Amino acid sequence: MLSFNANLYPALRYTFVGHQWLLRGKLDEARRSLQASLAKGVTEEARIEQARAEALAGDLDAAREEVKSVLAERPDNFEALSVFAYIEIRFQDDRVAAELYRRALALQAGCARGTCKVASPVT
Repeated sequence: MLSFNANLYPALRYTFVGHQWLLRGKLDEARRSLQASLAKGVTEEARIEQARAEALAGDLDAAREEVKSVLAERPDNFEALSVFAYIEIRFQDDRVAAELYRRALALQAGCARGTCKVASPVT
């Protein structure tokens, strides 16, 4: 029996490559890889990396909407919370960013103890 996720492997590979381009500061290459990923299959990982790329490019509104849509589905996503916090820092909303970072760190700490908890949805 094949899992549905087996069909997402090409998309996840493109997402990984896009992330690597972001780490190297190659925004155009990252965006191309992420678009290819999303064309192969929409994954949570690609959507988060897309939001990260948009934020780094200065398109903060689009980045915020993308990451909020991920968090609406998975409010316990550490990466999405971290990217959202970065976006709020760029908007100079330090109070909101600090709360998002606290939520992300609490999730990480809970998972390290084996007691992962679902965070409250982002509004």
